[in-house]
Amino acid sequence: MNGSASPPPEMPPLTDLESAAAAEPENTAAWEALAKAAYRAGRLRQAEAAAQRAIGLDPDTAARWLLLGQVLRASGRMQEAESAFRKSTVLDPGLARAWLQLATLRPAEEAAEYLARARRLAPEDPIVWLASADLARARGDLDGAVEAYRRAADLSRNPAEALADLGGVCQLMGDYAGAERAYQQAMNADPEHPRVRLGMAQLEELKGRYREGLDLIADALAQEPVPPSAAITGARMLRRLREPQKSLELLARVPPLPQGHPEAARLAYVRGDLMDDLGRHREAFHSYALANRTKGATFQPGKFRRAVETLIEFFTPERLASLPGLEAGEQRPVFIVGMPRSGTTLLEQILGAHPSVRALGERPGLFRAVRSFAADGLTWPECLAGCPVERLAAIARTYLSDERIQPGDLRITDKMPGNVLHLGLVALLFPDARIIEARRDPMDAGWSCFTQDFQAESLDYTRDLGHIGFYRQATDHLMDHWRRVLPLAFTRIEHEALVAEPETETRRLLEFLDLPWNPACLRFHEQAPASITASFFQVRQPLNARGVGRHRPYAEFLKPLEQALAEPWRPGTPR
Repeated sequence: MNGSASPPPEMPPLTDLESAAAAEPENTAAWEALAKAAYRAGRLRQAEAAAQRAIGLDPDTAARWLLLGQVLRASGRMQEAESAFRKSTVLDPGLARAWLQLATLRPAEEAAEYLARARRLAPEDPIVWLASADLARARGDLDGAVEAYRRAADLSRNPAEALADLGGVCQLMGDYAGAERAYQQAMNADPEHPRVRLGMAQLEELKGRYREGLDLIADALAQEPVPPSAAITGARMLRRLREPQKSLELLARVPPLPQGHPEAARLAYVRGDLMDDLGRHREAFHSYALANRTKGATFQPGKFRRAVETLIEFFTPERLASLPGLEAGEQRPVFIVGMPRSGTTLLEQILGAHPSVRALGERPGLFRAVRSFAADGLTWPECLAGCPVERLAAIARTYLSDERIQPGDLRITDKMPGNVLHLGLVALLFPDARIIEARRDPMDAGWSCFTQDFQAESLDYTRDLGHIGFYRQATDHLMDHWRRVLPLAFTRIEHEALVAEPETETRRLLEFLDLPWNPACLRFHEQAPASITASFFQVRQPLNARGVGRHRPYAEFLKPLEQALAEPWRPGTPR
């Protein structure tokens, strides 16, 4: 849980409370007050002793068990803390903060249940909404996190931290205008708050305004030790300013981070980037490998294989002919799919420079539609067989309800790489859609994925070289199937051909979309990107071949990737 709703009430000095408890050793309230003050001062041993003394005098007060649990949790004694919180809920089932604290120590599903109970008990408590937002964010429910952070900010007397969290989630969603609004509101509430200034600095970084970003976090960078988040952000900007030595010196001022620290992986990714810039490839590889190990390999190849095979088995020509579908509409979406780091962002940027194209970035609409079926207890994709046309129409309307779309837009683009899984649904919703498959040398693309600090759990396969190769093989197999069975128009753009012959490939791309030639497409780097992704910096540069052969200095480390790419696809083979 992060942030606080309002400053704590003023309390007497700790020494006065110590004296009061010593003078009246049977005074439960005095021991409780001392425990609270010691806890806030970080004197955890004293806080625990005082809380235990208060409970010994009066063991049936839920708030005191709650306080003890908070102290134990801060001491890293999670099992004991959980027991204290549970005792608190037994003594007073209506104590919302106890359910809240218990939720933070339990698995996601159980935590959601406890948080729902806390919200029912205290619907106006901003701390409860902050915790709900944090859980939603951790589970990948970014829409739910946005709603909960907004509610927390509305209820809080000091909304700066909730608004900073809101800005961070908006960034993850690619809603940079929303992020900027949230950070600006946070700045208005507390212009000196370090997390707010950090968020604003990260936005400046995304805009390429590195000096301005460094100015925003100058106070944090002057601290000893430097806060890890500020150091990481500052190091990235110094790197872009081509000051690698200053960047390394800044990172060196971060103390060793304990295992499980949320910034440990990010720190390793940045070090990897700096070593790569300096040509110290062995050190770079080990930094990237450490970053990915720190995140943990959660991808399940067997589960993904079954998902791919289920799609292939379901979407047959015969089945497609029997499924409900919509007629072509005015909007003709363009779906750009392919492995991350294969040129999807570049292709969208090129198309977005055309005056008749509205580039919309990575849109989660199809993923939300699929999740909506699961939320209704339906099995995907089998549920499509009985799906009413009205539901498909509603999904299409929701997908197209984007305020950025203008009447003169002949094409709109969606560059969510994972939409490769949902092209069967695309065929039902938008029969006039066009599909662009971005391709890049699989060793270059795979290595590039391994070096990226992707936040989305759907990209967890990028943390392991073997998993990257497996994912590429699986999605290639699926794309071959889509091309055979779907009544959609497909084209393939090879990154290497695009950088070698940009005008030829761009003309071919525009012809595929029935768009006239426009030379602005070759000046794509002069406009603001539609979405800010890992490729943001690259697409702000003129087209170049610097990424071709990027994996070669690391060839000795990439055998797991090479082997996975060479393994033929065998349906049903366990991995």
